Amino acid sequence: KYSDNRAKPKPVVWDQITEWMKVPERNISSISHYGIDAMAVYYALQDYPVKNMTGIVLGSEKPWVEVMALRNGAKELWTVEYQQTKVVGTDKILIFNPIKFAEDWKQNENRLDFAISYSSIEHSGLGTLFYLAFERGQDAVLFNIHRVYGRMRLAMVMTGFEWVATYRGFGPYAVK
Repeated sequence: KYSDNRAKPKPVVWDQITEWMKVPERNISSISHYGIDAMAVYYALQDYPVKNMTGIVLGSEKPWVEVMALRNGAKELWTVEYQQTKVVGTDKILIFNPIKFAEDWKQNENRLDFAISYSSIEHSGLGTLFYLAFERGQDAVLFNIHRVYGRMRLAMVMTGFEWVATYRGFGPYAVK
């Protein structure tokens, strides 16, 4: 599959938030098309509470990450997404276009308490841009669709952030 790196914004309505907020905890992975792997976000939020915090979600086709954060007490979420998204059922989620958000970064520099990204950085980050690099560790480029980051490259991408933990959906504990 070829990607030409041009986002094609389309109107999207998130009208499932109220319903998803009521999903029983034992079925929480069902709100994501990632299945059990989505539990990584759930487990991380259990160990690193976001109660009364403002966070950013980087990329979100469906609001499952936002719902998990809201269920864990997040005060407000800023979702950075290319699609023209209308949020129904809550005023706690604000949508920002990535280009506009990047242009206004200085205004928002110290207003966020946490960030969550799930399957977005590898698609919108270095993975879909032409990037000549010598890979180190277990990196991989899958044509120009996305990049799998190994330890060294991921450390470079996350420079300036405090890395607190890595979770996978198969277990409730951080990966060492």
